[in-house]
Amino acid sequence: MFLAALLAALSSAAPGSWPATGVAGKIFDGQCPDLQNLSGQTVGSCEAACDAHASGGCSAINIDEASGACALRACPCGAELAPAGALAGFTAFRRADGAACPPSFARVLGSSMVLQRAPLRARVFGRAAPRALLTVELATGSDPTLGSRTSSSVRAIAIAVQADDAGEWACLLPATPATSATSAGASYNLSVALAAAADGHVAPAALLTDVVFGDVFVCGGQSNMQEPLSVVNNASAEFAAAAALGASIRLAVVGSASSAAPLRDVGGALALPWQRASAAALGANNAHSWSFFSATCWLTAAAVSRALGPAVPLGLVGSYVGGTPIESWTPGLNPNAKDAQGHKSAVLFNAMVAPLTGLAVRCFLWYQGENNSFKPSRWVKYATDFPRMIALWRQAWVNGTGQAAHASTPFGFVQIGPRDCAPDADHQGNVSSSSTFYGGVRWAQTAFRYAVPNAAMPGTFMAVAADLAEGYSPVLPLAAGCVHFGDKQAVGRRLALGVRKAVYGHAVAAVGPMVVAARAIMAGGAPQLLVSFHDEAGGPLELRNASGFELSLDGERYVGAPIVAHAAASVTLAVPAALGGNAVASLRYILHDTPCINQTCAVYSAASGLPSPPLVANLPGHAGADPVGWDM
Repeated sequence: MFLAALLAALSSAAPGSWPATGVAGKIFDGQCPDLQNLSGQTVGSCEAACDAHASGGCSAINIDEASGACALRACPCGAELAPAGALAGFTAFRRADGAACPPSFARVLGSSMVLQRAPLRARVFGRAAPRALLTVELATGSDPTLGSRTSSSVRAIAIAVQADDAGEWACLLPATPATSATSAGASYNLSVALAAAADGHVAPAALLTDVVFGDVFVCGGQSNMQEPLSVVNNASAEFAAAAALGASIRLAVVGSASSAAPLRDVGGALALPWQRASAAALGANNAHSWSFFSATCWLTAAAVSRALGPAVPLGLVGSYVGGTPIESWTPGLNPNAKDAQGHKSAVLFNAMVAPLTGLAVRCFLWYQGENNSFKPSRWVKYATDFPRMIALWRQAWVNGTGQAAHASTPFGFVQIGPRDCAPDADHQGNVSSSSTFYGGVRWAQTAFRYAVPNAAMPGTFMAVAADLAEGYSPVLPLAAGCVHFGDKQAVGRRLALGVRKAVYGHAVAAVGPMVVAARAIMAGGAPQLLVSFHDEAGGPLELRNASGFELSLDGERYVGAPIVAHAAASVTLAVPAALGGNAVASLRYILHDTPCINQTCAVYSAASGLPSPPLVANLPGHAGADPVGWDM
C-alpha cells in the first residue's frame, strides 16, 4: 500500500516544481531521518513523499534537478546513500518488502584481517536496524560454524550490543594477545547477529573468518607511497620473498575517493580486500598497474616482521592517492578551499581515512610532500601543516576508538626523496625562490627543528631518502626526473629501523649522524668551520663526498663550503673567500632538490650506513639569521 500511495503522490506533482536548491542526482534514504538537517537543501514534494513512507520499506527518492523527475527506487540492505553531501553515510535499514535488514560489519573489516592486539582493545563496528539488539561473538577453534556449539574445542566470547538510533553499532573486544602465525588453528571467527531467540540459538547474520590479532599499521600519502612493488629494483626477488611472509602480514587498500563530509565507512568495497600477503596481492602479474599494494609500506613491514618473527602478525592498510597535497588529507579544513592545482582540502581524509578511525592501530606511516613543494608559500607552511595533521589524525583515532592511547600513536614518515636523476650543484644564493623546492619540504617536515621527535612533533620518527636517486627512473622518462626512484628497499630498511625503535623499543640506530655543534677555527691562517656530530650507532663518520655544505653571513645568501678534513666525529669546512673572512651566521647541509645520487652524499655513519639528514642551522650568537633555521 505504501508503494502505491507514494507513486500516486509522485505522479500528482507537476514536473519541474522542485525548488532550485535540490541537488541533482541526490539519493535520499527511504526512512528520511533528520531531513531538517539538510542545511537548506529542501526537496519539495519529494520530502512529503519521503515522509509518507518513512515507516515503510527500504526505498529512496532520487531527485534529478535537470529533468525535475522524482522517482522511487529500491536500495539494497546496508547501502550507503548520498556518498557526497548532507546525507553522506545514511544507510538503508529495510528491504523493499518491509523486513528488517540483518546486521553487518563495516566494509573496512573483513575476513583474513588483523585486529589490534593487547594492550589496546580492538574495536569492531557496523550497521543494523535502528535500536536492534545484537550479539557480537569472537570464537576460535576447529569448528568454523559459530552458530553451533557441538564442538568442545570452540572457545567463544559473546558481547551484547545495541545499535543506536542511526542503526550503527560498535563494541570493544577484550584485549587479546597476538595470534602467533606458528600456532595451528589459532585464527578467530567473528560474527554479529540479532540477539538470541527463546531457544538461545541464532545463526550468524554476518561472519568474518581467519581473523588474527597483531599490530595494525596505516600507510598513507601520495604517489611514492602508492608506487607498487612491480616498479622497484629487483622486483622479482621481492615477489618471491613475499610468499614466506604470507602467514605474518595481511593487506588491505582503500579505494581512491573524496567526500565533503567525513564518512563512517568506505563508500564501496575495499580496492584490495583484506587478504594474506602474496605476490599476486603485491601486483606480481600486473607490472604497469598502480592499483596494488604500496611498495614502501610492504618493504617497511617486511623488514619489521623479519625482526619480530611470526609471533606478531602485521595488518597493513593502505590509503594513498598520487599527486595530492597535505591539505587534502587534513581533517577539519574547509572542503571548498582549493590550492593552485585545484585540490580540495580535507576531502581525501573524509573519504579514505575517516572510515578507518574506528580501528585500533599501532602505527602510522606517511610518505607525502612533493605536491607541497611549489613556492615558499607552500613548503614553509608545511612546517605547521604537517604537525597539525599528525595531531588531528591522532585525535580522530581517539574519538573513533574511544581509547586515549591513540593520542600518542607513533607516526613515522619519509623525508621526501630526490626530484632529479642528477645531483644539483651547490646553490649560489637563496634557493627558496625555486619553482619547486624539495629540500625545503624535507626541512619543513621536521617543523624546522632538525631532529624528530621534537616539541612540535612528539612521537614521530623519520627516514631520510634525499640520497636515493640512481641516475635513472623506473617509472618516468629521464627528463621528468627521479621522483619515483627504484630503490624503495632502502626506504623500507630505514623506515623499519624507526618502527623498531619507536614502536617496539628495539636497541637499534634509526637515524644517521646528527650535527651537535659548529665553531670557527683557523688553520694556516685560513678560516674554517669545525662541525661536530653525534652518531647514535656509536661508529665513526664515513665520508662519501666533499660537497653538500653551504655557509652564509646573513641567513639569506649561501655559498658552497667544501669539506677539507674529517675525523671520527667531525668534519672541517673551508670558509669560502666569497664570505670575506667574516663570521659565519648560518649553515646548511644537502638542502637541494637532489643533493646526490646512489647514496653518495657527504656524511654517513660507518656503523649503521645511515645518512646525516638535511640541516638549516643558525650558529651560536646568530639566532634567527635564517628565519627557518634551527638555532644551535
